[in-house]
Amino acid sequence: MNRSFIFFGLLFIWFQLFFLGANHTVKADSREILEEELVLKDSLTEIQKEALILAETLDDLNEVTDSFLLTDMAASLRAFANDKVFKAERGKIVLRERLDNPETVEQFKIFNQMILQEDKGLMEQLIGTPIFEDLADIVYEFGTDEVEGKTISETFGSYLEDGAILISQSEDKFQFPIDYVSDSSWTDVINQEMVLYNNAEIVYGSKVLKASEIRVNFATNTVTALGIPDSTGVLVGQPVFKDGPAVYNAREMIYNLQTEKGLIRGIVTEEGDGIVQSRLMKKTPGESIYMGGNIYTTCNLEHPHYAIRARKMKLVPQKHIVSGPFNFELNEISLPLGFVYGLFPSQRNPSSGFIMPSYGESSDRGFYLRDGGFYFSISDYAAVQLLGEIYTLGGWGLRSRIDYRKRYAFNGNFDLNYRKVVAMADDGSDDITNDYRLAWTHSMDSKNSFSFSASVNLASTDYNRNNLANSNDYLSSTSNSNVRFSKTFQGTPFSTTGSVRLNQNLVNGIETLQGDLGLNMTRVQPFKGKSNKKDPISQLSISYTGSLQGEMTNDTTRFENFPFDVVNNRTEPIVEYDSLNRPPSLIENLGFYSNFINYGVQHNIPISTNFTLLKYFNFTPSFTYREVWSPERFEYTYNEEENAVEVEKFNEFTRQYEYSTAIGSTTRMYAFYNFKGGSTLRHQMTPSLSFSYRPNFADSQFGYYENVQTDPDGTTREVSTIQGSTFNSPGAGENASLSFSLGNQFELKVRDKNYTGEEGQDKFKKVKILNSLSLSGSYNFLADSLNLSTIRVSGNTTLFKNISLNFGATLDPYAYDALETDPGTGEVTRQNRTGTFLWDAEGRLVDLTNANLSISANFSPKGSKEKKESKVEQYQPKNDLEAAIKDDILRNPDLYMDFSVPWSLNLSYNLNYTQRGFEERTITQSLTFRGELGLTEKWRVNYSSGYDFTRGDFSYTTIDLSRDLHCWQMSFNWIPFGERQSYNFTIAVKSSMLSDLKIEKRDSWYDRTR
Repeated sequence: MNRSFIFFGLLFIWFQLFFLGANHTVKADSREILEEELVLKDSLTEIQKEALILAETLDDLNEVTDSFLLTDMAASLRAFANDKVFKAERGKIVLRERLDNPETVEQFKIFNQMILQEDKGLMEQLIGTPIFEDLADIVYEFGTDEVEGKTISETFGSYLEDGAILISQSEDKFQFPIDYVSDSSWTDVINQEMVLYNNAEIVYGSKVLKASEIRVNFATNTVTALGIPDSTGVLVGQPVFKDGPAVYNAREMIYNLQTEKGLIRGIVTEEGDGIVQSRLMKKTPGESIYMGGNIYTTCNLEHPHYAIRARKMKLVPQKHIVSGPFNFELNEISLPLGFVYGLFPSQRNPSSGFIMPSYGESSDRGFYLRDGGFYFSISDYAAVQLLGEIYTLGGWGLRSRIDYRKRYAFNGNFDLNYRKVVAMADDGSDDITNDYRLAWTHSMDSKNSFSFSASVNLASTDYNRNNLANSNDYLSSTSNSNVRFSKTFQGTPFSTTGSVRLNQNLVNGIETLQGDLGLNMTRVQPFKGKSNKKDPISQLSISYTGSLQGEMTNDTTRFENFPFDVVNNRTEPIVEYDSLNRPPSLIENLGFYSNFINYGVQHNIPISTNFTLLKYFNFTPSFTYREVWSPERFEYTYNEEENAVEVEKFNEFTRQYEYSTAIGSTTRMYAFYNFKGGSTLRHQMTPSLSFSYRPNFADSQFGYYENVQTDPDGTTREVSTIQGSTFNSPGAGENASLSFSLGNQFELKVRDKNYTGEEGQDKFKKVKILNSLSLSGSYNFLADSLNLSTIRVSGNTTLFKNISLNFGATLDPYAYDALETDPGTGEVTRQNRTGTFLWDAEGRLVDLTNANLSISANFSPKGSKEKKESKVEQYQPKNDLEAAIKDDILRNPDLYMDFSVPWSLNLSYNLNYTQRGFEERTITQSLTFRGELGLTEKWRVNYSSGYDFTRGDFSYTTIDLSRDLHCWQMSFNWIPFGERQSYNFTIAVKSSMLSDLKIEKRDSWYDRTR
């Protein structure tokens, strides 16, 4: 006990003498104190001692110059001389060992004497030695800045030449002014330090730092930021550092404004779709950032659902993140999954790269690798995607997609697919088919006078059924393509248009290619003048439409376009049809079908005016001239031996014309029916009458038609000399017709139950009973029979705001005669429409020959559709890819799931009825329904199906189940029956950055035996 007391007593006395005594010693000379320090630190090497002496000399010189370079050099030399260097600081240890030699010690002594004596001769001795680079290395490893040896040499050369004043700090040490704000602050003038408290913010150029506490040291140019614990001990106001577009959330940070170096602890930053959490980050002046103790995830929770953990990472903002060995974590539980190297792109704009293929097995095509390839980001305006697939039984496929976009100018994409399908047939042989698809979409900004658009969807007949097409393509029986341009000649009434159209029937294989080029003149009123007076002359208007059209098709029945047997066509079929009775493809045999191209020119010149009589009747007289040009003409001769007509074709220019005149009148009438309680029913009627006249252009004086014998009995028919041309021949038969129509609209005006008496509020509201109910027909006074046309009735209305009802019917006033009857069944197999009215024949006014009814209903919570569209419209895309996705959602809102809408249901019922004369009655009915149901906030079901009452079976049905798992998405897609019966279960990360991070189980129709 006594020994312990004596030991601690001696230790206390020694402490008092060594430390407290030193504080009361008067510094007579700084050099003497420095020598005392060197004696006490006898463990220092010679180079460290010389470094301390040189640091003191630089401090003395800096009292005159106030140079940041000298300040940093002196601080670095003292740090260099400090004996506390950790083993991990390998660079500092190596530097000390390298400089600890007699030659370097001697150079440091000469450098110190050169400054003290201002001796240029000593400076010349140092030129060519490594002293200046050695000093630069010391500043780099032990200081806060970077400097080149050449800069140190030039600085002290200037000092010896012109004096100390030349190397004084003549300019502001900062490149930008420092702006700061806080609730409170204090400044230490002696130590050149300022402290900002509460809501502190510093702005330096493009850099912004916010924190509860920020310390700025103007001597070292460093900024320290940290949060302050609140009453519960929780840190609040932790640092948020913004450097350009990059934002870093941290627990604590130190940053040098001049060197742009910094250390940040507990950092969280967002890069692209990913979030990086790091224990320690070292920021360098360049782009690269080095981090230790990291996790990478796309989950935005403090404790993410999943993460990729790596000890070391390198981040290049807006480009990529590179990691060393990493492993996968799920709910902060480490899993035995990982790799030795990781590269995570963080660019907001697309970049080139490899697309990982999917793999699996098809029962009739073998094992496969599918949808793998490369993505090339050519520029900001275009990108190319190349994908391929290969099967072990020999099948393969290629796909190329090009996307292009120039903002405010045009955008589009080009997609080309080719697949060679090699499947094993039931007998073991190879069943080989070749499928292709070409798709092109293009649109232009319509602000200028020229526009060009394209919507091309060209595919082989069985492509949609043999390949992974979406449900809409799979159910479609037609495919249409259209390329169109238009040009308006500004300052004139003229414009030109052109288009190419391709229509494909995927059921019967009929394909039709059409093209046209038009010149149009909008309506002009040559006699209008400057007066506003309206009379028939001033309202006279004229317009013009000219069109050059061509057509090519593989429908060979259209080649035989004469209404009688032709001698030349009594040969073998022009083409050979396949087993499904489909002709060869038009696109694959363009050379052959080009022999049957049909083309022509048509001119239309309508002239009209209008005037009003008796205030309420509007009259519109008109005259129309139409002219047709054809490149060929036909002559017909009956051949008695063949009992057919010989057709002789002449390739010569043929011109035919026709004209007609008409006058129409319309007015509007109203009827009102008042009920008790103030309600009123308004009936609006719009009657219309029109009389038209056209001469008989089949008359021999025109020479447009020939009277052709068609059988041995001498039966003749009037046939056009340009029969089957692109444009119709002038009309045969004189026509003087009266057309009539009557439109009706019913609207009920009732008292509004929500009326409160506020100013501007109407007591009544309008309710539409029938949006429209119309009746139309015509009567030809010069026809030899069947003067009255069929009567067409149609209408539509809306019930309960969300049920739409459309209906129509065709009424026939004439009776039918039975010409032939099946002896066995008694069914009429051949009939003829007579000129006898049904009233005269059977006592009925009309027969219902056709009727249709369509009912559609949309049910959803009030305002849900508007809310969904508004959310999409308000979203601001971050790049061109997101902009394209936004456009697609707005065009096809039903194809995307909105988890904020609780439910929706769309129903559609269609009924069609047909019966002409003695024909068997035909009735078809179908019901389709689709919608979505939110079981909970996260669970959602989408469904689509229908029922065909004629077949007694369900139509194509899909059921999709989805679960929002925050940063993950679960989906189950099921087609329960039919040709495409299949299912697909997927759990995947939402972010496209990690789209391959998923679990998938599926049974696809595409990979089963077909």
